[in-house]
Amino acid sequence: MKKRSLLLAPFAFLLVAGQGCADSDNSIYIKQVISPPVPGEDGCLYTADADQPNLPQGVMDIGLTGSYAPNVLIANQITNGKNVEELRNDTGTVIIKGAVVSVSEPNGALIREFTTVTAGNTSSTSSTEPGYGAPAITMIDAATSAILAPAVTVGNSRLVVAKVRAFGTTVGGTDVESQEFTFPITVCRGCLVSGTGANCDDATDKKPPCRFGQDQDVDRCLCKGYAVCQ
Repeated sequence: MKKRSLLLAPFAFLLVAGQGCADSDNSIYIKQVISPPVPGEDGCLYTADADQPNLPQGVMDIGLTGSYAPNVLIANQITNGKNVEELRNDTGTVIIKGAVVSVSEPNGALIREFTTVTAGNTSSTSSTEPGYGAPAITMIDAATSAILAPAVTVGNSRLVVAKVRAFGTTVGGTDVESQEFTFPITVCRGCLVSGTGANCDDATDKKPPCRFGQDQDVDRCLCKGYAVCQ
């Protein structure tokens, strides 16, 4: 994926601000954005495995999608409150309900702020290691995409920075919120399209990405309905 690697290098300095830095005062925290699985026979299965690869920077091809919603790994540091003898359920599991997101220029100028809804849960912990969940969180919504689109033409790209705070409620009824997680996203048009479009009648070996226009290349034979694939 040569196109994508060229996009990543100039912006590595942004990663220090957001990757995996948890405030110990937070009941939950965003550990990382999950690197999308390799498409295969089992489809694109996202798991809450704490040791899986992280995605250091996102790529959104605005010619293929109108939003960007990666799966994130959320850690839950609340101690398991289950008591078998008293038949008491664990009240520390957190139901993730959504996130507050701000999208800005690299210099900090705000482009748009919004609240997005999601669904997922993170288990509490009974050890020194947190419990984890892996919900998808929209970091660029349709309205933000519409603001960015006019300035993003084929062959050009634009870097934005998403700042995300996930929120939810424990089974015991306590509201919780994560730290602010910072994630750089390159917005482009056509940069994730690969291949020449030849021999498309024999394209059975070509696998679609987990999500069109998000972080993974798509062969031109699989996206002929999009203008950037013509």
